Amino acid sequence: MASPALQVPPMPGHGCHDPCLAAAATEDDDKNVSFLPDDVISEILSWLPAKSLCRTGCVSKKWRALISNPAFVAAHSSRAEPLLVAMTRASTGVLLQLMDTEGNVVRVGEARGWFRSFCLSYDGLACLTFSHKCSHNQLIDLAAAEKLMTCNTPAEFADGWIDRCTGVGRSAKTGAPKILGVVLESTITGLYHCVVLTAGEGAQWRPTQPPPYAISAVYDGYSEAVTFNGCVHFLSLDEDGVLVLCFDLETEQWKVIQGPPEVSSHAAGEKISMAELNGSVCVVQKTPNVVCMWLLTDPSGVTWIKAYAIQMGYTPIHFLMPLRMMHPSGRLLFCHYYDDSTMVPELQIYDPRSGGCTHVMNAPTKLIGKIRVCSSHIDPRF
Repeated sequence: MASPALQVPPMPGHGCHDPCLAAAATEDDDKNVSFLPDDVISEILSWLPAKSLCRTGCVSKKWRALISNPAFVAAHSSRAEPLLVAMTRASTGVLLQLMDTEGNVVRVGEARGWFRSFCLSYDGLACLTFSHKCSHNQLIDLAAAEKLMTCNTPAEFADGWIDRCTGVGRSAKTGAPKILGVVLESTITGLYHCVVLTAGEGAQWRPTQPPPYAISAVYDGYSEAVTFNGCVHFLSLDEDGVLVLCFDLETEQWKVIQGPPEVSSHAAGEKISMAELNGSVCVVQKTPNVVCMWLLTDPSGVTWIKAYAIQMGYTPIHFLMPLRMMHPSGRLLFCHYYDDSTMVPELQIYDPRSGGCTHVMNAPTKLIGKIRVCSSHIDPRF
């Protein structure tokens, strides 16, 4: 059940009360929709989510031709909100499900079976880990809806309960799919062992450089790897503060970015996590009463800005993950979880103007685990 502290009355114009779709519902021929210039109509429609855009093709032949034009498709793709990827329970096991930002199911992935977890890159690569001891992985290309390869987990991962984490993505220049594995060899020495696998015929795990600092993801389930722009990003809660460790999949070198100076890694009652938000690293600082989100706006100059501060009220939650900053309104799509045992996500939208949150009404049920984000360019409908 939703937290009372997170609920406010629905905002005017939110959800299904889209002014563009409201107009579309009452205008059914070319004559009635010709009062606006084509370039204005194109500009308005280019901001719609994919499923809503498909419905506008029923307005008139003119609109259907407009949204089918390659130039419009390119413009819409450049502005399109991403797809959400989540696990859902089914009679055949656990499925990967793709949704748009309105909560509508776009596609159910090809991944089926009782996989334990998955990691995802923004460009649509998913690495699934199967069996209770994590004995093998599947690498899936969501864009092509096909399995690229199946591989055993590295020998260092043989124990199903050791401290380790995984990242997946494509190298920036060659586009080669890679899986990165990080294992904490000893809690006493703090030494790490890293291996990488490049997908292809005869692919083998090989050692690569260990991280320069401790990685929180190996022992924190909510501090997982975040992959975009050819780099796997990890959070490191160092004694002196918060660090972001970046593993470049092309060069296989590590880079260290200093986190927001206002965020302490050891403050009482705080939980620090990380996400990708509109192409930037986002550090999430959760306190008992407020969740602050810091965006890295200048990686070279290490410039952070506080983008959001969501008041949580008196009902505690276990974890909150930002998913997307919605253009052009600046509203924030996020999911949160009330406990770490069931990990059932709840999708909401935060409006910084009103300071309130509304539910995503079309969100499917039976979702479990974390929701990830990938580019909507994998959407096959265009």
